[in-house]
Amino acid sequence: MDRIELVIYSAAEHCDDLDTICRTLFPTDTLCAKNANVRRLKEAMRPIRKTIASYANYMKHSHNRVRIFESELIFATRSVVFPGFFLESSDGNAIRPNPLFHGNGLPVVSLSTLIWTIFHFLIESSSVLAMAATAIIEIAEKPTEVGTTILDKLISQIMELPAYHFGECHLLQNCRLQFHVDESLEFEPIRGSIALPWPELETVGSQIGYWAYRYSGDGVTRAFSISLPRNLSLIRLN
Repeated sequence: MDRIELVIYSAAEHCDDLDTICRTLFPTDTLCAKNANVRRLKEAMRPIRKTIASYANYMKHSHNRVRIFESELIFATRSVVFPGFFLESSDGNAIRPNPLFHGNGLPVVSLSTLIWTIFHFLIESSSVLAMAATAIIEIAEKPTEVGTTILDKLISQIMELPAYHFGECHLLQNCRLQFHVDESLEFEPIRGSIALPWPELETVGSQIGYWAYRYSGDGVTRAFSISLPRNLSLIRLN
């Protein structure tokens, strides 16, 4: 739970950092706002501001926290647990997933959706920022090449994770990605990841196991509103 909140706050703060970097490239904020490259960067930041940054602002100002949801799916004799999260709120009588973020029958967001959304934002915003800075700043000499070991490691770790969602929009449903990863990196994909796709359910058979909301007791709250996701969808990439 703490790590989910940390990654949400970090992604939101990165948006603020990008704004600050852009402003340092211009003598006034007005010139910055009018620049075409800066507008492209802000457009690339729009999806993350609409979702992840909104989560961060809500948690910060309402003092409500992220809570964990788990759903189990059993393949033949193997059990797989799919974690998700939601932002809690109170309706005066019970604690529940906040309807501002979890309405329309989507009470839970998968961790896979969160991770891929933030990853795509980092790659897209970094690319646009680099193009904007190159167009704005006159480079006097050839730039120094920067190693990508950390990024390569991040990509390899994300590629190991299973891809799934609980009915919300997932990046891998609408985006085609190509990765070129350093072969020297350790790579141990989990079933359901990009490198090791989910099996055909019709072939191996499957059934739903347990589900659980992970609320944290405060010694006062006695009622909790439970709303289950309508779907658990496995993303199978070829």
